Amino acid sequence: MRSYPYRVGAIAAALIFVVSNTDAAGESRQLAAPVYPGAVPGVLVDGVQVDPELVLTFAGGKTLDCDATSQTGNTVGPWCFLTRDSIDKVRAFYEKAAGSMRRVQNAQGAHGYEAFVERAWFPGVGEESAPGYYYAGVSVHALPAPPVKGRAPAPAAMGDGTWAGQEDYGFYAGTRFFNAFLDAVDMFGDPSKRPIPDLDKLYAQRNKVEAAFFQRRGPSREAVDDALYKHYGELRAQRQQSAHSGTMSAYQQYGAQASQRSVGPTDDEDAQFNAVMAADPALQQRYVALTQQAMTLMQQGKDEEADEIFAQIDEMEQQTPALSAQAQRQQARVASAQAADEAAEEAIRAAGDSQLDQAIWGTGIEMLDALDKEAYYTLIVIDSGLPKAAQEYSKDRAVIEAATQGAIPHTRLGVFGIEYAGFGPSTEDTGEPVAPEEKEGAGDKLKRGLSKLKDLTGN
Repeated sequence: MRSYPYRVGAIAAALIFVVSNTDAAGESRQLAAPVYPGAVPGVLVDGVQVDPELVLTFAGGKTLDCDATSQTGNTVGPWCFLTRDSIDKVRAFYEKAAGSMRRVQNAQGAHGYEAFVERAWFPGVGEESAPGYYYAGVSVHALPAPPVKGRAPAPAAMGDGTWAGQEDYGFYAGTRFFNAFLDAVDMFGDPSKRPIPDLDKLYAQRNKVEAAFFQRRGPSREAVDDALYKHYGELRAQRQQSAHSGTMSAYQQYGAQASQRSVGPTDDEDAQFNAVMAADPALQQRYVALTQQAMTLMQQGKDEEADEIFAQIDEMEQQTPALSAQAQRQQARVASAQAADEAAEEAIRAAGDSQLDQAIWGTGIEMLDALDKEAYYTLIVIDSGLPKAAQEYSKDRAVIEAATQGAIPHTRLGVFGIEYAGFGPSTEDTGEPVAPEEKEGAGDKLKRGLSKLKDLTGN
């Protein structure tokens, strides 16, 4: 992006500080075109230490220019503004205010409309700047439409390229903001997570933000969306950790309670068993003998032989009605306790899954809400205006377009990072007027011109 109306040279830098008339729209300096109604600053002034000469005040607030180096340079412009209105609506405003605009588009799908609207002749300044015409313009821009799953090129294979959900994962991983939802979606057959169609539906409803511009803030001119993405990423991580910790704590607390519950016989069951044995000494004698035999085998490491003895004990219990009934009651009690444990663990797991989903999906929704409030859909770029007192000053579009065939005002949009394959008007303008014959040098001519401009502008 040029830092001043199109033409390289020190003379433009020298002139900029005296071109600061307030126009009818309330801007603190003359611009090449009016600021779009309701537009906001593209680059905010708050928190930036900068020379007041580098600040434009207008109806929507205060803004710095779009050039990332302007806060240390000595030139200003062009200026960037943002609006939520569509590019077609904004283009219609500028075509009514300034005339037809040329469409531009880059390989990434960003597109816009541009036009030169002013030109003026300036003498050169020694070897630093050649004499010639300077041009000022206006342009409007939009980012590419959000990608559509299935229409965009398939993502590169990950791993062996055969796992289910790879294309879904690859598509959302390549988005600006919806990759934040991936950990909440089932990509590997996990029933605790949301199905992929949930993310498809959300994307279809809210993908407009993928094509949004965001203001730049602070000394580093950080994009608001970058700051929000980072903030909600950190918040999501904190919430995920809290959800994991809460689930582990719940398991541990329940496990501590469960360990106090015995699955062996209760005191009442022991008393009933002893009563049955006391009533049948032969049964008791056989039971004790078999039990001792099984324990001895186990101590000797003969587990298979011990299992055979335990099978005899089970058969003996089944053949004894009183013991069989008692065993069934004990088994029912144990089964009931195990079912209760499983239900409690499932409830803990479900609660943990819900908390984890809220940490990821819920935080992602909060991020989208915050982004929506800060999103703008058309970028407007306007050069500082040329001084009307300059030689050959003109807003005649026919003359300007004839002299700028194929050229565009803004090939690089500063901190907003959009570039177009284009060029500015040639420095070898045909029909270029001859500089006035003066004995004074170029530097003296500039001083004289500045003096006249100060008289005219009062600055």
